[in-house]
Parts: sequence; structure tokens; C-alpha cells
Amino acid sequence: MVGICLREFQSLFKSIKSVIIIIIFVGMTALVSSLLGKITEDLQIMGINNIYVAGVMIILLLIGPLLVISLSHDALNRDFQNRSIRFLVTKTSRNQIVIGKFLGVFLFWFLCMLIAWIVAFPITNHFNFLSLIEACIFLSYFIALSLLLSVSVSKPSYSIFIGVICGIAFPVVGFWSSFEQTNLYVKFISLLTPYFYYQEESTFYSYLVVILTLILLFCTMMLFKERDL
Repeated sequence: MVGICLREFQSLFKSIKSVIIIIIFVGMTALVSSLLGKITEDLQIMGINNIYVAGVMIILLLIGPLLVISLSHDALNRDFQNRSIRFLVTKTSRNQIVIGKFLGVFLFWFLCMLIAWIVAFPITNHFNFLSLIEACIFLSYFIALSLLLSVSVSKPSYSIFIGVICGIAFPVVGFWSSFEQTNLYVKFISLLTPYFYYQEESTFYSYLVVILTLILLFCTMMLFKERDL
């Protein structure tokens, strides 16, 4: 499992696509932070003191799903396609393969978020560890969703198409549910996404997303067990 985790992390870290996405993420974060800096007093009234971290969280809520899914939509189905999955199952269990893949992708995004928070430290003179944890919990949901998508769809060309749709749809539904108070269907769907829990005033609700992540991982493991190699 550790070997699978490290291999997945290294494949993401060395990917040109990953570097491009990180540059886009950092650039958009800096842009949003500079825009938020113009309304610093209003944000402080709302209880938001760390403008840079607020910028990071806004970018994560808007394009985080798309970034994660676009990088990891083929975490499992590429191994099915090139037949390397047959070698992996002889060395470890299917559940450990899923967990190893998840931890590898999570480690990559945790490092990206940690770098963003470290960059913010000289600017803000404050390292908000809880915000870092909340950001990683939010991303963990979409990492698990990527794995579920990857094991459900056999071809990477199909999974990237469906993944892009999901990456756009989730923020739309999430923000729509915050304004739509009468549509029960929208509210119910939003309960299955992390957006509902991150819109609550208490940060405790954001930690409930861990339960959704575990459910997605469990579903991935069950589907993986049923797949022919």
C-alpha cells in the first residue's frame, strides 16, 4: 500500500499537467486575494482576517473539484487499460490498492495546500492550521469521487469527460443550494456534497465531510471487487 501511495504521489508531482494546474491555482489565488484586499474592512466585519487564506478557500470552492478530478480521473482505470492492475493485485489486496491511490493523491494535494499556506505566512504573519485541515478535507471528498469515477468508467477518455462535467456541476449545485431555499431536490442533492457543510457558520460541519469521503471510498472498494481484471 505504501508503495502504491508513493508511486501515485510521484506520478502526480512529476506531471507537467500538475505543474500547470498548480501555477493556475497559485495565480488565481493571488488574483482573488488582491481583489479581496480592496474590501479588507468589510471582510474584517464578517470575521475574515486572513485575506490570502480566504482567497485560497474561494478558489478551492470554485475550481477545486475540477482540478482534482482532472488530475485523478484515471487513477484506477489507466491501470485497467494497460493491464498493470493484474500485477498489483498479486502483490496486495484490492482494498489496499484503493487506499494507497487515495493516500497518494491526498498527499500531493496536502503538499500543494501546505505550500500555499507557507507562502501566505510572511504576508499574514499567521499560520491557520485549522483552515489548512478544512481545505484538505474538502479536497479529500473529490479525491474519493475521482477514484469512484475511475473504477466505474473503463476508459480514461470517458472518465475525463464525465469528470469535467462533475467538476463544473458540483460548484453550481453547491452555490445554487445556498440561494434556493424552496426546492427540496436541490437541498437533498446538496446534502451529498461538501458545499452544504462548508456554508454553515460552525466549522464543525465541515468535518462531517470526512463521513461522505469514507462512504465514497467504501463504494469504490465494493465496485473494484466486482470488476473483472
